[in-house]
Amino acid sequence: MSSVQALFDHARSRVTPDDLRNNTPNDPGCLRYLAAWTDIVATGVMPPRGSFDVEEPIGLTQHIDDADASLRRYRVLLNSVVLPWLPDILISHPDLLARLIDDALALEDEILIARLSEALTDTHARLLTWEVAPFVSLAVLLLGPVDDAAIARRVIAEKRFWHAARDEDRWPSSPPKKFRERPRRAERDARFLLGLTPYDQSKHVWLRLIAERLTAPTGDVTTLRGLLLG
Repeated sequence: MSSVQALFDHARSRVTPDDLRNNTPNDPGCLRYLAAWTDIVATGVMPPRGSFDVEEPIGLTQHIDDADASLRRYRVLLNSVVLPWLPDILISHPDLLARLIDDALALEDEILIARLSEALTDTHARLLTWEVAPFVSLAVLLLGPVDDAAIARRVIAEKRFWHAARDEDRWPSSPPKKFRERPRRAERDARFLLGLTPYDQSKHVWLRLIAERLTAPTGDVTTLRGLLLG
């Protein structure tokens, strides 16, 4: 079993029928979304990309900050199926990752945190030539152990590489056009990873988690914290 499948299986084992009903976005397609995700939970088959009824609620739930445990379980389920689609997804990679780790930590589910860390580690290994790589590395560090100096050094190295690549128009891969576009000047803050992308709706989530989690007094983690928070 793959690490991503293990993450998905755990997420669907924790979500309840009430979670599905109460958190399905309330728009004209809500009954179709509910039917699609009820079937996914029942069958245990991770969906491929391409179904509007599967993908639309994923995007619609990313930016809800005032989330209770029910919404967090629902969102972990939805976001768990997206990891195999990276980097070819329509929603912002940083938003997806921020919500996954924030929801997992808030739920205080140790099995979920462990499986998410394993899934992200494996995801990082196949995304080394994509701009999302430093976000995945940072997500792994934030999940813990948060004093892992090797991962902190990796985030710093990947951050510097991708900022240089962005500045020089030098890309080791061919990302979708929207990720080739230069961020607006106000968003090109070299202190933070999101200077790599114009999609910054989850920046406040990343900054909060960094401030809360990366508290080592010395060493590479402290250096990384300074680079990210200023």
